[in-house]
Parts: sequence; C-alpha cells; structure tokens
Amino acid sequence: MACRRAPRSLRRIAKLPCCRLSTASSVALRADPALVGAVRHGVASSSTDPLPAAPAVTIYPDAVDEAEEAKLVRDAERWLKRKAFEGGHFDRVIVHYREVQKKASAFSPGSQKVIERLIQAAFPPGANLLPVHLLDLDADGYIQPHVDHVQYSGSSIVGLSLLTDAVMTLHYEPRGYHETTEADKEKLATEAPWLPLKLPRRSLYVLRGPARYEWAHAISQQPVVGEGDSESESSESDRTERGRRLSLIFRDGAPG
Repeated sequence: MACRRAPRSLRRIAKLPCCRLSTASSVALRADPALVGAVRHGVASSSTDPLPAAPAVTIYPDAVDEAEEAKLVRDAERWLKRKAFEGGHFDRVIVHYREVQKKASAFSPGSQKVIERLIQAAFPPGANLLPVHLLDLDADGYIQPHVDHVQYSGSSIVGLSLLTDAVMTLHYEPRGYHETTEADKEKLATEAPWLPLKLPRRSLYVLRGPARYEWAHAISQQPVVGEGDSESESSESDRTERGRRLSLIFRDGAPG
C-alpha cells in the first residue's frame, strides 16, 4: 500500500541517477523455503473465504558473513551517526528510524564487492538500480503495512537484514496503489490475509510480482507471532525479539 504522495525518502531517491550494472554472472545463493510462512486469516478477521495463494518470495539466509556485515555496518555508521532517530514519516509508515541513500560507489571497497555480489545474484544483468537505501530501525521502531510507491521504483524490492533477526509480514492488498489512511493501515494489519517471512540476521529477501504489488509489507514493533493463527496460539519458539535493525534496500528504477 502506498500513499498518493510518495514518502520523502523515495522522492529523494528518484532525483538521484540510476546505476547501470555490469553483466557479470550471478552468484548462486541458496534459498530456504522454510523461512516463508503460510497464508492465514487476519487475527481480527471473521472471514471464512478461501485464502489467496501465497506470493512467490525468496529468502536467502547467510547472504553475507559476519566480517562482511561488520564492513557494511561501519560504512552505514559513517553516514548515520550524526542523525537522530526520527519519530515518523509524514504518513507514519515508518516510526523511530534513520535513513540515508548512497550510491554503491560511496561504500568502502570491501563493501562495494559485497553489494555487487548481492546485486548480481538478485537482479538481471544490466538492471538500472536506484541508490542503496539504508534504513536504520530502532529496537522500538516499526514499519506499517505499505507497498513501495510504484511511480518511484520498479518491479523488485531486495533487502539485506543486518544486526538482528526480524520478521516481515505481508498483508494481502489486491487493489494495490491507492490513498491510504491510518484506519486503512490498522485494518489491513489485523483483518487482511497475511503471512510471516522470517528474516534471519544477514539474510537477503526478494519481493517481486504479486509480492511487490499486491501484498503490503511491514515490520512489527512487537515480538512477532510465528506459526499459530493468533498470538494466543503461538509458542515462545515462534516469536522473534527484535533489536535495532539495519537494512540495505535495493530497488530498480520505475519503467519508462
């Protein structure tokens, strides 16, 4: 789900030049289907309608190692350390966060190699990419269900999760891009069909197709329910206590 007016971060990204990548061969990463949950009815829903099919989502655990993570975090800290955590976007999609956008060439040489490897694995050769979006979410921060603005980014959203394990939830929104109110977000988060995606520390996720356009994605503030259909039915092992989360988000440019 996206607001009619693009979030400031995406408007700023759109003004920066795209990066045309080399056609080097992709690096093979091993996806783990077990990290993608099952579609279930919303916790506040009384619907008995058939559930929609799960969108195709790919999650690659151990996409970077600990040393590579440390390099990327050091680079991020250079740009983020003077920024305070912000209370929220004007549309309240993201709360308690810091962010910055940087070209891949701005990273240290070691980090550039890591980024190039991930990009080659996740995007087709010659893809036009927007600058890397670094999103630093505080331990008590969260991201409300939303679909990235379709006029400012293209068909793929690829994210590298650093510093902590997290769970992303996808919420079915077949209408796609439209005006979204706070009430809409609340209803979507509790009533729409949804599924959890477990994002281990240092994993890479890829959202394309229906997962990009028809399912809103979110990061919860609270420990996230795992396999149970409701919080009361979940076990302690299904929950993920989240700390501060740094993500590197890669997007291709909008077509045209």
